[in-house]
Amino acid sequence: MARKFLISITIYIILAFFSSLAYSAEEGLVSYWTFDDGKGDKAKDSGKAGNEGVIKGKSQWVQGKTGTALSFVKQDAIYVEVKNNPSLNIKEQITMCAWIKPASIYTGEDWKERNCVMAKRRAYYLDINEKGNLASYLYGVQPQEWLSGAIDMKKFMNKWVHVATTYDGKEHKLYVDGKLDVSVKKSGLISEVTDDFYIGWVDNNRYFDGTIDEVMLWSKALTADELSKSLSVDRNSKLASCWGRLKTLHP
Repeated sequence: MARKFLISITIYIILAFFSSLAYSAEEGLVSYWTFDDGKGDKAKDSGKAGNEGVIKGKSQWVQGKTGTALSFVKQDAIYVEVKNNPSLNIKEQITMCAWIKPASIYTGEDWKERNCVMAKRRAYYLDINEKGNLASYLYGVQPQEWLSGAIDMKKFMNKWVHVATTYDGKEHKLYVDGKLDVSVKKSGLISEVTDDFYIGWVDNNRYFDGTIDEVMLWSKALTADELSKSLSVDRNSKLASCWGRLKTLHP
């Protein structure tokens, strides 16, 4: 009896420890669209805000980076719409990140054709610009201009790549596969607006063409180390693995 009690206490302490780590890691996480729904026309938000998305156009669920993902076909005008919510008015710091697998990338003179990854209209944007580089724009932040990367995103055609942008009130950065692409000093607050949030499209013909998975929106600027760890660590599998080892050691 005493042995079983000791095992139970040990498991409880470890679970509490990992839960606290998860809380610390997720502090500032606004919304997390895993796209693991696998069917239907809704994109569940696994974050605290509950910003469920509605898939516009015929949903195409495919194999993702992890689990399932959503296929965005530009010619079919597929995108995800998330209705405006106070939680989406992120002003001081922000991180937008996702796994993407581009099927095509527009390059040319027409900015209205660029590939949008995610955006809240008139507030914050993450996309691939008409030159084929990762880009981000933050309304209200000075200098008010597009931040464009140097990496040619065409080399990731039909390959999974992690893209991210962060702003901490001092610097606006772009990351590709966890590595810094470009950084520019900026200041000010991001504009607070009532517009909706979109994944895979925003305005005009700015549709994403390819697959998107694991979309995350934060109200804090993740560090390079935090972004790098998020690419390789699965917090859920760690907890499950720990539980399994305990049961093996103490049947």
